[in-house]
This record gives sequence, C-alpha cells and structure tokens, in this order.
Amino acid sequence: YNFIPGDMNSGAGVMVSGVTSVPYFERNHIEGNYTGFYITNNGKPVLGDLTLNHIWAQGENTIINNIDVNNHNNSVYCDAYPNANFIIMAENNNWGFATEAEIALTINDHNDNSALPTVDFEPFIIPLQNTTITGSYIYTGTAQIANARLELIAVTNGIVQVSIPLTTADFSVQANISEDFYAQVVLTETGTGKELYGCAGSYINPGVFSPAPGNSVDIGIVEVTDIPLSRYEYVGEPIQEGNLTLYPLLTGWGLYSYDKLDWVYPAGDYLYLKRNIWRTPAGEVTTELPLGTVYKKYLNINAGDSWQQTEVIYPGNITFTTDVQVTNCVTDISTPAFLLFTRKDSFGYVVDKRIKGIAEELFHYQNHYNIARENIIYLPGNNDPLTTGNVTLFMPEPLSESPSFLAFEPDIDDQIHLFWQAPAQGNFSWTFYRIYKNGALIGEIPFSQSDYIVTDFNPQITTYFYVTATDGINESEPSNCVTVYYVGNEDLIQKPFSVDVYPNPVSFTSGSGLIVEVKNAENSSALIEIYNLKGQLVFRKNLQDEKNFLWKGIDNRGKRSSAGIYFLKIKV
Repeated sequence: YNFIPGDMNSGAGVMVSGVTSVPYFERNHIEGNYTGFYITNNGKPVLGDLTLNHIWAQGENTIINNIDVNNHNNSVYCDAYPNANFIIMAENNNWGFATEAEIALTINDHNDNSALPTVDFEPFIIPLQNTTITGSYIYTGTAQIANARLELIAVTNGIVQVSIPLTTADFSVQANISEDFYAQVVLTETGTGKELYGCAGSYINPGVFSPAPGNSVDIGIVEVTDIPLSRYEYVGEPIQEGNLTLYPLLTGWGLYSYDKLDWVYPAGDYLYLKRNIWRTPAGEVTTELPLGTVYKKYLNINAGDSWQQTEVIYPGNITFTTDVQVTNCVTDISTPAFLLFTRKDSFGYVVDKRIKGIAEELFHYQNHYNIARENIIYLPGNNDPLTTGNVTLFMPEPLSESPSFLAFEPDIDDQIHLFWQAPAQGNFSWTFYRIYKNGALIGEIPFSQSDYIVTDFNPQITTYFYVTATDGINESEPSNCVTVYYVGNEDLIQKPFSVDVYPNPVSFTSGSGLIVEVKNAENSSALIEIYNLKGQLVFRKNLQDEKNFLWKGIDNRGKRSSAGIYFLKIKV
C-alpha cells in the first residue's frame, strides 16, 4: 500500500518517474492503493500496447479499487509531466468497469489537464460480473449438521470452480463463474466430519446451468440425503500407442472429476490393462502393466466361465489379482435365470458379487460382510465398454442386515448348489450361516463362505430353502426362500430372457421413439411400465404375442412426454 500518513502523494501501487523509465507491465493485479499507477516527469511505462510484437506488452493487468482518502478511484494518476504530447499505452486491461466513461473517471491525464500526457486505455477488458445463485436445500437424513456449502462444478471437467459457505437453507449468493456448471450442496456431519450430498436435478440427470453475469440463476430446491455419492465409469476417446488401440476408462464419484484412469485394449473376448493412473493429493501415480494383463472378460460371457483379472488399487498402488467365476442361477425353476459373477482374492474370500439379469447389481464385500450395494445403470442405454461417451452409473442401494438374494444353480441332479449375498454389519458379529431345508436345519458353515452344496437332495419332491446368519446365540432374519421342484427331461428350463431398450435418452421427433425388445420370452406375456426421472409412471402396456414395441412418447393420459431418459420395469 505504501501509505505515508499526511502525504497525499504516497500510497501508489506503482510509481514511474523520469524520461528513461520505460518499463513494461503485464498480468499484474494492482488493488487497494491510493492510486494504482503514479506517473511523473515524462515517465512512459507500457501497460499494454497491442501494436507491439512484444511478449510483455499484452496488458491483461487488473487495476481496480485504488481509492484515496477522499473516496476517489485512481487507476492511473499523471502529475508534473513536462511533455504533454506523450501517449502512455494502457490497452487490454481490466479496470473494473464495463464502459469507457467509467474508466476515464479513474484516470488523471490530458483529458483532465492539458499539461499532462494522454493515457490510451482502449480496447479494454470488460470485467466478468458475478452471477447471483439463488435456491434452497432440504436435508432428509438423520445426521446432526455442522456446516453447509454450495459447490459449482464445471460441466467440462468436473472441477469445483466455486465453493461458497451457506448459513441458511434458503440462499442467494454471488459467484464469479464463466462456464456451464452443476450445482451441489454438501453438508458436514457434526463430530464425524462425514459429508452428505445432493445436487440440482439428480445424479442420473443433473441440472446444467449457464452463468448469467449481472443476473440471477435459480437452481431450485436441492435434496440432500444420507445416500453415498454414486460412482461412474466414463469411456473416453481412444488413442493409438504402437500397434495397440488404447481406450481410457475414467472412474470417479458423483459430479467430480475422475480419480482413476485405466487404459485398456481389446483382444478376443477380453480387455487387457496397459496402464493405470491414480490421481492422488501428491499428484498422478502411473503404473505400467505387462502385455497380456487381463482386465476383464467382456464378450461371449457364459455360465461356467472363469478367469483371472487384475486391477491397481490405491493407496499403495498395489497390483491386485482376483479370480472370477460365472454361475447360472435362479430363485425358482419357473423364473428367468441370471448370471452370478463371484470375484475372490488369493485367499478364496469374496471381493464382490455381481448379478446380471433383468437388472444388474453389484455387491461389495469386506471382512465377509456386504459393505455396499450398487444398481448398475448404463447411459445412453448400452453397456459397450469401448463406445466413446458411454457412462456406467453405480447407484447406491440400501443394505440388508440379513442374508439376501438366495438363489440356486438350475442344473439339478442329486445335489443343489445354493448362493446368497452376505448381510451388512449390524448389531451382531456373525460367525456362521445356517441353512434350512423345509424349515429344518441341515447345515452350518463359516461366515466367510456364502454358498453351500446340499448333497442329500431329492429332486423328485418339492423343497424350499432359506439361510440365516448366527453368532451361536443370536440369529438373523431369514433370507428369501427358494423353492426347488423336479423337472423332467422333457421339460424345458426357461432360457434367460433379456431386454433391449434404445435409444435412451430418447427424442420423439419425426415418428421416432423408444424401442423395447423382449427376447427369449416365448409363450409368456410381458407387462411394460415406463417411468420418468421423477419416478412417476407415465405409460403401461401388456404385451401378449408381440415382443417388440415402439413407444412414441404418448403417456396413458394421451399427452406427449418430453425427450429425455426413462426407466423401465418389465414383468414377464
């Protein structure tokens, strides 16, 4: 600030004096002084001259809010200047004002006193005005909240551009932002520091807002819940590296930029991992993998398949190899089968299990408990891991404190193989599972094992099974029951049916619409229910002989629906 009490000539951000003084100033921030530039005695600084081919003459200085004790804004103050014919070049700068007249009021030059030089400040940079962000949030969880903040996240790269503390649920705040953004409210729980999230729109279809300098943007009501952030995997643009075409798979959380990047390449039915990059607080950490390192099988997957796959986990950047086994499962002989992917570590302990059928869900394990359950959603509607722009969302689902998703392998002989999902951690520390047949206990196995082979099974009588967890004293609620009955050689076990839905998002222009194809559902009827992103049922139809259906966007009330993403529930 350079203030000298009682000296009105003090307090200059920059002083330039003397005919030999021809300094260049570029990309400086000069604020909070009595005067920004104080120029005397034929000093001729260059604050910006776009006619010069000079790397330091491009201006881009910010010269604002230099206000003296008389409350006068002095950006440039010329004084005691013998040569009034001099022109001081000050082009391409931000003066904090949007008009020539406003800027001129902050400059003392030839226009104010004919004995002074002229300051040429045009063209100038028009300052970016703040956008007023209005809205509110509601919290539907149970935690005690310590503080809240609003985050404006760039749509282009997922980086937080602005973070503003919120003191009330209804807010109107100023934000200096220059690109399209998502709006997210983050609450911090008292004591634990746990963060709770909500965004304008939804995490499947977040609202996108554009800056409105000098005006307001209303983001509406943001609902914050106790549900953890969803996870995503995004397919980026491939690159060529030698004879390999590498595809980037970017993984991150919520609306934030990715934290993991896997470069993979296809060969046959498999994807192979060439390179892993983790973004860490200390910077990016890269791990190169040997050629032939299996990432996963992604084509022609069938029951009975097995393979080893590798990933790099953080912290530690540890190369982690697991064994995957694919099993055909049903909950009833008359119901469609689904594929169960069981992934185990080198000790034989379950890492995760994935169910792939009408719906697709992933169950994460730790210390033999189910610690997270995710519903897998593919956008824009296909699960091709190599199509640029495809996004896979992993949406958190509630956990069960009892064993769940009990199923069995339908290839029945004189034994039956049962599979289930482990419970979440609750009030008890389970040590065993108990398996019941027709209500009678037939086996007890360690809690580390979540499958069981019934060896004394009679396939010619109807039998039902369920599973509980126990610590030897307490016992959990039972799992779902599965019923098994005899299927003769002449009977056909129903093939797994599948559903193709495309395009999704959908546009209903020019006769186009949402195509639904139900496959392997012969001799069956199908009920289709279509929901919008708010969870509202907009269309329902029973399909009898037809298994291909085109919905042109007309809801059950005869009104046209808007373009966008829709959810389907299909009962066969």
